[in-house]
Amino acid sequence: MEEEKIGKESIEKEKTSKEPIEEEAIPIAITYGYSRDHRADLKQWMLGLATTQEGDIPIFLRPLDGNSSDKESISAIVTQVMTQLRETLPPEEQEPLAIFDSGG
Repeated sequence: MEEEKIGKESIEKEKTSKEPIEEEAIPIAITYGYSRDHRADLKQWMLGLATTQEGDIPIFLRPLDGNSSDKESISAIVTQVMTQLRETLPPEEQEPLAIFDSGG
């Protein structure tokens, strides 16, 4: 195993290659939805994104429908990210912690 330091976090990487996980693609709806820019004439889609503590390295990306509810989407994404972190972090690592504003 090779260890790479990223800020205060460390990630262990295996030197062996792995086969990509085969998942069936789920299409998203690029559609009209609530626009914070007040541009109801434009179609949109959203991206659920989680990064490292420093905010410079993405650790989770999920495309979302353009008319997704923020509260439902954020809740589902936080659950998925926390599950992914718990499954991949070594047992001696500290329990992952999610912090977000009232939108979550």
